[in-house]
Amino acid sequence: MIPKYAVLEAKDKDSVCPIMIVEGQYEGTVLTYDVVKISEDGVLSFNYNVMEGDASGSEFENTLGDILVNMIEEKVFDDDRNEYS
Repeated sequence: MIPKYAVLEAKDKDSVCPIMIVEGQYEGTVLTYDVVKISEDGVLSFNYNVMEGDASGSEFENTLGDILVNMIEEKVFDDDRNEYS
């Protein structure tokens, strides 16, 4: 299950927008995604930086992957709706 999260405002125009997890096991954790790649065979890989909180490990990384996929899907579906509306 993907926890609720919020996209926060960047500190300045050249910064990446941080993500805050607002519920569940990692509630209060703030992070940024760094390098995000999707390979030709569809495998998602990413780097991240934890700004607040002390979460780590494979379960945490799986949660971050789920959030990232959700964000990508929302963007793609929003763009599709806007293009064909």
